[in-house]
Amino acid sequence: MKLIGFNHADSIMNQRIFFWGNIYNVIGIIKDYHHESLKNNFEPMIYRLIPNVRTFYSIRYNASTNTNQLISEINDLWVKHFPARPFEYFFAEEYYNRQYKDDRQYGIIFGMFSILAIIIACLGLFGLASFSSMQRTKEVGIRKVLGASVFKIVQIFSIEYLKLMLIAIIIGVPICYYIMDNWLQNFAYHISIYWWLIILPAVLLVLISLITISSNAIKSGNTNPVDSLKYE
Repeated sequence: MKLIGFNHADSIMNQRIFFWGNIYNVIGIIKDYHHESLKNNFEPMIYRLIPNVRTFYSIRYNASTNTNQLISEINDLWVKHFPARPFEYFFAEEYYNRQYKDDRQYGIIFGMFSILAIIIACLGLFGLASFSSMQRTKEVGIRKVLGASVFKIVQIFSIEYLKLMLIAIIIGVPICYYIMDNWLQNFAYHISIYWWLIILPAVLLVLISLITISSNAIKSGNTNPVDSLKYE
């Protein structure tokens, strides 16, 4: 309506417009709606009646309606008026949702690989922490003899890994933001990337890593210092 030059619905009603070689009388205006997926912006649409040409009939019904009964009634009407043509139908909602099939599949695949990557990373971190604690068995024993608590030993083990994780987060966050922002640009309508969407996963990653590391550190800290000092 606005592209044609009218700012209000009342001003265009019953006006005659030229479109694709014909003159049409405007009988109604509808609000903008997404004819395609949200990857695309609103498109200007003109609905016109073309005599002797029929493609689809659209039927709007209440969600509480018995769908099977409704389809049966429509089928009876179709057979009555178009006996020579088969009755075929589809739901616009299902047809519309197909546009997001690839995005849903990407979401499932990336989700599965993310979980798998976290599990593998935790296993690797657990193995590295175990190896590190074995190498520092005597050190842990000496610290315990000198009065270090289990919490202090866990703290010593954790700080080294926290430094590495901090470096990884500093490198990874800008890359993550850049990739997410570029992907969202493919959609005409998309969410904003809030700071907590990136910081929260980083915090969760640190917590998971600390739990993995602490399990080994606590085990080493609870070992009898005499056994630790005898360790070869």
